[in-house]
Parts: sequence; structure tokens; C-alpha cells
Amino acid sequence: MPLAVVGAGAVAGSLWAGLFASHRSRLRFVAAGMFAGGVVGTLMFTLEPSIWATVAIAFAAVTLLSIGWPVFITFATDVGSQSRATAVGIMGASNRLGGVGGAALGGAFLAIGGYTVVGVLCLGVVTFSSLVMLLAMREPGATP
Repeated sequence: MPLAVVGAGAVAGSLWAGLFASHRSRLRFVAAGMFAGGVVGTLMFTLEPSIWATVAIAFAAVTLLSIGWPVFITFATDVGSQSRATAVGIMGASNRLGGVGGAALGGAFLAIGGYTVVGVLCLGVVTFSSLVMLLAMREPGATP
């Protein structure tokens, strides 16, 4: 049951993202959602909530973190207008590579310092990602 609730957060975040996947400020929305999801997710690692509080926190974090995927698919097809399949394929490969690297880094940091260190690592990663989106990425057709 708890995993189903958290999974529902991923569905809710993806549906919510559909509302602004074509918005002109979509990268700012995703960056804000990722950072907020990272902050909320860090609560699970720094506090010792009850099981249902953990489920509620995880639902909120996953909802916010799931906003990015549909928006990035839209963004990749806009940027890679000449080769959309390649753009989406590269995005999918980078997503899977993050799963492999994240599991390895997460395990190492868990061994080094426990769950609190993993939470801080996750917050650092989403902060870095949010800053890259805000400072280095531009919407297709936007003037620098």
C-alpha cells in the first residue's frame, strides 16, 4: 500500500506537468519543482517520521520530482527538431545512467554516513540540476 501511494505521486506529478509542458517558462517550473521535491525528500532522511508520515512526504517529493519527465520529453522534441528520436533516446539513456550511478553513489554514501548523508547528497544533486536548468539551458527560439 505505501508504495502504491508513492507511485500515485509519480502519476500525479506527470499529469500536473502536462498543464505547463508547453509553457514559455517551463524550465523555471521544472527547476522549482525539482528543488522543492529535493527539499521535501530531504525531510525523510533528516527526520524520523512515522511510516505514514514518510509515505506522505514521499508522495509530495515524488509528485514534485515527477514534473520534469514530461516537460523534458516535450523540450527534447522541441530542441531536436531535426532528429527527435535521437534527442529522446539520449534523454532516456541519461536517465538510465543516472539510475546506475545514483545507486552506486547512494550505496557508497549510505556506507559512509547513513541515511542523512544520502539525503544531503540527493539535495545537492537536485540543487545542481536546478541551477543548470536556470543558468545554462534556454528555450528553443529564445534569444540569449
